[in-house]
Amino acid sequence: MALIKCPECQNSISDKAAKCPHCGLPAEYFGAQSADSNKNNDIDYKSIANIIISFDKDYIDLFSESHYISHREQDYMHSTYGEYYVSLKNKLIFQYVCNNASALRIDIDSLILCDST
Repeated sequence: MALIKCPECQNSISDKAAKCPHCGLPAEYFGAQSADSNKNNDIDYKSIANIIISFDKDYIDLFSESHYISHREQDYMHSTYGEYYVSLKNKLIFQYVCNNASALRIDIDSLILCDST
């Protein structure tokens, strides 16, 4: 028996569980996690500045005053930027980005504000 992360809520669960005890995600979705975990290893950290700048533009467009956010737009944001968001939760990567904020052309105040949420 091994502990894996639930693809939905990211809590540790048994790989033999019928469903996640935290969020109730059925076991049939656990297999998709291995494909996703291999995808996380392919993140290009050299382009993180461009990704953060692109996210900032998309975020501003998405949260404009009179804009309704559709499921398609939500899925786009998750699929495009979700891996980078998770990678920035790694303290070493986050510290690297903070230390090199000026070289990466990133507004460090916005990045720290996003990290605190």
